[in-house]
Amino acid sequence: MVLYLFPKVAGTEIAATTLHNVFDLRHDMKTGLDLSAMTNAKVKRLHGMQLLLIDEVSMIDVDLIQGIQEVCSMIDHNKRPSAADADCWGQIHVIFFGDFKQRGP
Repeated sequence: MVLYLFPKVAGTEIAATTLHNVFDLRHDMKTGLDLSAMTNAKVKRLHGMQLLLIDEVSMIDVDLIQGIQEVCSMIDHNKRPSAADADCWGQIHVIFFGDFKQRGP
């Protein structure tokens, strides 16, 4: 499964799915999801994610990236609890793109 996501402002302007929405990130950039609740459609979609495409990277700050990375890491730990070699993004391929010369967040 591929998720193509936008920062909050860019995504809401074109009625797309935003990073905050998919990862259920609160103001402190922690997820409000119980990642072990496989009956939750959002959690099930995150567990099936193999590729994450993030557009408008120049609009994303380090706190948001860390929040997303923590969720991806927790998902990977749920899938492979005995994996000692798991990296911060787990087995999810992440591609960031956008105009890197744009003004920062």
